[in-house]
Amino acid sequence: MKRAVIFDLDGLLIDSEVVSHQLMDELLRQYGYSLTKAEYARIYSGKTGIGNMTHMIETYHLPLTVAEGMACRAAAHCPAEARRGGAAGVAEGTRRDGRAGNIQQA
Repeated sequence: MKRAVIFDLDGLLIDSEVVSHQLMDELLRQYGYSLTKAEYARIYSGKTGIGNMTHMIETYHLPLTVAEGMACRAAAHCPAEARRGGAAGVAEGTRRDGRAGNIQQA
């Protein structure tokens, strides 16, 4: 019987801001742009993924729909093996891929 539930409240298990910045920068580099950590922190940090993707597409005139951008981001953010492993799998996947910020595992 399960006796506890862990909620990942952004930053509890994975410092997702670091990963989000890296993913957004990788996407922009495909179109000849880049996104510094300072720009990310000022413009995108703490906002919703859909809102950020919409802003990024409009700002950089990317030839993507928001749905396409989010699908690309999701595919890069959660490799198949990490999705199957739950929080521990995501933590291990981001650590292994070198995208780990401040991963904490109990």
